[in-house]
Amino acid sequence: MNSVRSIRPSSRSATAKPFWRGYLQAHDYSGYHASFREGVTHVACWAHARRKYFDVVKAMPRGARPGLAHHALRLIGLIYRIERQIAEADPDTRRQHRQRRTKRVLAWFHCWLTAHASTLLPKSPLAKAFAYTLSNWTALTVFIDDGSLAADNNLSECAMRPVALSRKNWLFAGSERGGQAAAVLFSLIETTRLNGVEPYAYLKDVLARINAHRVDRLEELLPMNWTPAAV
Repeated sequence: MNSVRSIRPSSRSATAKPFWRGYLQAHDYSGYHASFREGVTHVACWAHARRKYFDVVKAMPRGARPGLAHHALRLIGLIYRIERQIAEADPDTRRQHRQRRTKRVLAWFHCWLTAHASTLLPKSPLAKAFAYTLSNWTALTVFIDDGSLAADNNLSECAMRPVALSRKNWLFAGSERGGQAAAVLFSLIETTRLNGVEPYAYLKDVLARINAHRVDRLEELLPMNWTPAAV
């Protein structure tokens, strides 16, 4: 799952295949690597990094002494504690807190990871958790420089949950164009929910009036700007 922000047109020539540039928040999926090479900024997800340590702790025998995985979870917990405290702040304030507080936690965490990584069995789950965090470190720390970014992409993960739960229903979109249409529709529905709009009422109203709506004023029909026709 991923989330996208700050999309802007590419400056490439008209003959080149167009692409967008901005922030793409996602785990380390190799399918995105080409986009990162083209100028898209990878914003990694701390929830994905945390999950790897959590799985190590979960697999430990009952009564086992806390180890490196537990300590990693505590350090990540400090990051999230700060995020909870600044959740309602404006982007500039969030950035200031992250620069002053989160950056110090991350610096300590990186030193700690580097110091212990070489002591682990290379193929062990814990070593893989360390390797994942260190190999994605640059992407994991992008959020401290931009207050409009999140520490993880749990918001989009939750938005995509209905699709994941019903994946067999969406297994065949019919064509590539059908898949693109489905992606647009899913995005639109989740955007209505994020803006407190009932999806069915929105779609019913917009589809009934969009053909008569002025093309240069289509933004009025976006979920965040929408006013029911009756009103």
